Amino acid sequence: MYLAFLLLPARLVWAAPPSPGTLSAFLAPGELVLGWSPTPGAGSYVVYRSLGPGGPYAQLGATFGHGATAFHDRAIVNGTRYYYVTRAVDADGMEGGSSAEGSAVGDTVPPGAAISSIRNGQHFSRTGPPAVEGSAVDAASGVREVRVAVRRNDTLEWWAGAAWAPATAGLAWLPAETAGSGPSRRWRADLGRVAWSQGTAYSFKVRVEDRAGFVLEPAAAATLYVDAPAQV
Repeated sequence: MYLAFLLLPARLVWAAPPSPGTLSAFLAPGELVLGWSPTPGAGSYVVYRSLGPGGPYAQLGATFGHGATAFHDRAIVNGTRYYYVTRAVDADGMEGGSSAEGSAVGDTVPPGAAISSIRNGQHFSRTGPPAVEGSAVDAASGVREVRVAVRRNDTLEWWAGAAWAPATAGLAWLPAETAGSGPSRRWRADLGRVAWSQGTAYSFKVRVEDRAGFVLEPAAAATLYVDAPAQV
């Protein structure tokens, strides 16, 4: 009597690649930039996006290569918060679990600013104003900073903080203090050290930058005149 044995190959079970590390979402002008850490065994990554925390997620795109751990999302709407996860995919096409969620608000619109303390064409007697004030607004990411430039129109020089600098040196921006919270902020630039000359016109430019990196220059502008006292 003979016994025959049939040896069957063992079934191989492949493990999915591990989940990527925490996903970070960074603001940039007109886009959100995503980044995460490389995952062992990953040949590519799939990015998912949701309009609410925890999903449901829809596939947004993919990156290819073990070290391809960045993705630029330009399909965004200003002021909308997006939630993201990414998953690693190995060489056999097996997709792993989701990373921790990251989120950010899209910013596609540059900020704005206005001058409120000086009227365009306003005249001052003997000396210019001690400061210039106004407001700046960015509804999506918020205002990062405001700067002001002052030009002497007869010589085309810019005030550099301690003296007038030639036009060839370029604009000299003076920092402005900002106050307030929310999308709109008040700003004030000190002009107490400006060496005003009588009988001269001066121009102002305002530069505003939001937290996404959008810069608007000039965001506002005005011209004033410093008059000599009337002769008696």
